[in-house]
Amino acid sequence: MEEKTNQFKKAILDAEPAKFPDFTKIRKNLKDEARNNVFHSPIQQGPILICRSCTTQHTIAYVGMEKILVGIKENGEPILEDRKM
Repeated sequence: MEEKTNQFKKAILDAEPAKFPDFTKIRKNLKDEARNNVFHSPIQQGPILICRSCTTQHTIAYVGMEKILVGIKENGEPILEDRKM
């Protein structure tokens, strides 16, 4: 048992470190794309408006459960109405 434990420790110590992408650069690129995209096409998922027209979907706004997305204006703003209960 001790031999297996030592082999495992050696394998961990000899392994190459993981190579992760530069998340800071990726995040900056996504933020720039979201800011430069003039027209986001939102959909509503529960209380949140989400854009799926960008490379990575992102949150546009929290609208709450009392509002419902019924359309989009020409300038890209969402049209929200009160939910009928």
